[in-house]
Amino acid sequence: MDFETFMGQFTGHRDPARRGLCLVVEIRQTLDRVEGLLAAEARGGGATWAEIGAQLGISRQAAFARHRASVKQQADGDSPRPFA
Repeated sequence: MDFETFMGQFTGHRDPARRGLCLVVEIRQTLDRVEGLLAAEARGGGATWAEIGAQLGISRQAAFARHRASVKQQADGDSPRPFA
């Protein structure tokens, strides 16, 4: 969907700014969840925090701070890595 089509969804709505802003929040929350799941998958596959950070355009420390909970959550279930 192109930008004009996307924005066209809000014209004629009773409160287009509010509807659009609510949608932006929902999209951000969804993308945050997807990013966390992908970071957990990457870590489970052996990627380092530096590699994940580089892909996200952030430092390894920022990647760790942002996604350590997602990685821990996945590891609390069936871990793809055996415990040593």
